[in-house]
Amino acid sequence: MKKFVLIISFQLFALVLFPQDSTLRWLQDYEILKRYLLEGYSNLDWIKKDSAVDILSLDKSTKEQLTSAKSKIEVKAILDKFLLAFQDGHLELLECNSSASSDEVKINANTTSAELCSRIGNEYVATNKFSLPFDQYEKFQLISSTEDPFPLGIIQMDNGKTYAVLRISVFVPEFYQRNCEAVWELYRTSIIAECYNECIDEFSLALANNLLDKLDKQLQKLENYKFEALIVDVGDNGGGSEWAEAIARTLSPKPLYAPNFMLVKQSRSVEIFKKRLAEVQNDLLRHDLSNKEKEILLSAKERLEALIREAQTICDNSNFWRSNSNIHNCKITTSSPFYASGVFSYMNINDIQNLKSKSILFSSSQYTYNESSYKGNIIVLVDRNTASAAEYFTALLKDNGVAMILGEKSYGAGGGFVDGGVDYVLPNTKFTLKMPNCTRLRKDGSNEFYGIESDFHVWDEDDDVDMRLRKILIALERIDF
Repeated sequence: MKKFVLIISFQLFALVLFPQDSTLRWLQDYEILKRYLLEGYSNLDWIKKDSAVDILSLDKSTKEQLTSAKSKIEVKAILDKFLLAFQDGHLELLECNSSASSDEVKINANTTSAELCSRIGNEYVATNKFSLPFDQYEKFQLISSTEDPFPLGIIQMDNGKTYAVLRISVFVPEFYQRNCEAVWELYRTSIIAECYNECIDEFSLALANNLLDKLDKQLQKLENYKFEALIVDVGDNGGGSEWAEAIARTLSPKPLYAPNFMLVKQSRSVEIFKKRLAEVQNDLLRHDLSNKEKEILLSAKERLEALIREAQTICDNSNFWRSNSNIHNCKITTSSPFYASGVFSYMNINDIQNLKSKSILFSSSQYTYNESSYKGNIIVLVDRNTASAAEYFTALLKDNGVAMILGEKSYGAGGGFVDGGVDYVLPNTKFTLKMPNCTRLRKDGSNEFYGIESDFHVWDEDDDVDMRLRKILIALERIDF
């Protein structure tokens, strides 16, 4: 009988203890998550600056909800809601560490194009459909083939105006499956032995340049037409890489100056800047430098050294969760001269073409593109799903005064991850916190992660795609350049 009572007592004890123990672990993970945000969230300063979030109320309600949570699923939902309050498309909590595998990709001349392209493209296939059904409008003429990665057409308005429409569905070269497979069939003939990630990087660059060449050829077709402006459709474009900047520079009728770009002050950023500095210093050791090249490299060296010093100055933001006040002693991000394009906001590529560190100095220089291939007016069409690199593409053209924005406010995921960013794993739930480690500014000093506004209010939130098309056509009839 005593043994039976003991067992019952233990079961009752376990029922009381384990839920409390779980709650403590969940609350501990929450405190660790908040600490991670203080250490590595690049947009932290902006949250209080714009009074976008009531920090004290948010913190209090999150703790109360976690105390009442009954499962890990509920905890995930509560923490997701907490992060959602920051309204940052790059800030999220994942079920597990879903970063790309650290294992190297091994390929050889026998690797099939389908196998390779599905792997490096994550099986995502870029669509060649427009974000609006332009091709269903009776006065729309497609002037590209159905296989072109960047569909192009001419649309006539009822009032006699004519516009060209160019579709860019994503800013990731590897996602253009058909082109990926075609370029791989050519590239793999050059592979002699087994090859690893460095070959993938080389192939990806070849693919990006192949697509830039195709874009240039598309733009050449427009020389046979007269139209008011080129509409660049980046609706539903979820972003990509710095390749977006090379495309913007191809489309812009004048040189584009990249905006200020800031990294979180942390050891990871110090490593990033030191790696870039090492490449610049290696170039400085060369004996065949021109005076112009040496001058550029010395200026880059000075800037990177200043960024390293600044990134080493860690901020104490411990008061962040205890007050809604915007008063703080230092910024979480660097402020020394650095740009979304690299060390310099703009460069003549010919001045740095022979330097191995050229992509550090000016990131677009790694690509082969025809700057200002297009010379006319530009309209960028955006919607609520235009995000990340697509927002940078849009802001870059707008802030340099070469484009009008139509549609609706974009998603709000400016900035992103430099060199992959940093993953932060919560020890108890094993959730992985992904957060941007860089901030990209607009010309007016605002933060790109707030989204890009349309120059004119065109759509209502509940408009379907057919209504959106009708309203865009009406807006285009009224625009004057």
